[in-house]
Amino acid sequence: MTLSKQTRCLVRVSLLVLLSLALGALPGLSSKQTLTLDPEATEVTFELGATGHDVEGSLYLRSGELTLDFEGGTASGEITIDAVRTETGNEKRDRDMHEKVLESSLFPVFVFSASGLRGALATEGPSSIQLIGSISIHGEDHPLTLPVTVHEEAGQLIANATFDIPYVEWGMKDPSIFVLRVAKVVVV
Repeated sequence: MTLSKQTRCLVRVSLLVLLSLALGALPGLSSKQTLTLDPEATEVTFELGATGHDVEGSLYLRSGELTLDFEGGTASGEITIDAVRTETGNEKRDRDMHEKVLESSLFPVFVFSASGLRGALATEGPSSIQLIGSISIHGEDHPLTLPVTVHEEAGQLIANATFDIPYVEWGMKDPSIFVLRVAKVVVV
């Protein structure tokens, strides 16, 4: 990634979630469903463009439960990510990230609170929905719409969402130093 692209691009995070259906397999879905996210089967990764290389890391799901009403277009519930366990695999970079950027000792979790949704689940094949809500990160709430691709597999929903977090715009410190420049947005 070139420096000019870094300044324009947002960081994207890929969120792969295994949602255990409380009410059974997809074909029999009613318009209202309560979904529980399985922390053991959930993978949350992030990527941050930087001079010379991209930084990749992992976040960890603490808990998550959503109630989705496809007929009414409403959603409720929360997805909680453990900010303290965020890691890139580089001890010094991780220490700086926690102390200077995330300030995870003060803000130990990121919480997405759902309030609405757009789209419908298809009875066959993948579905595209938008989960609407806000994310509490670094002590502030920010509106966030998650574009989610969903498909059914063995009675479970598999969901994948990629979204951008403009962390500098949202009040976190830019970790760029001297010639090492990083993007101002993280892709989750």
